[in-house]
Amino acid sequence: MSSLDFASAMVAVLIGVGAIAWVYGMLHRPFDYDEWVHAHESWLVRSGLRPYRDFFECHPPFAWYPLSLFFRIFGDSYNLLF
Repeated sequence: MSSLDFASAMVAVLIGVGAIAWVYGMLHRPFDYDEWVHAHESWLVRSGLRPYRDFFECHPPFAWYPLSLFFRIFGDSYNLLF
């Protein structure tokens, strides 16, 4: 086994362990304050309000636009959050 094959195998193992740890953390961690704030701000953007003009938030608005597509696709429901 060459050193390149060994390095590739180690990288694959590390990525796999990292992915498993990430999924476990996402499934077993409660929502933090910021998740609710981003969900609300995304809903406001989906409703037609503009950040920093119609409402203020101290987070940058980039994440709100892609997340607002979920509200547009699935509707305004709490089921979207869970």
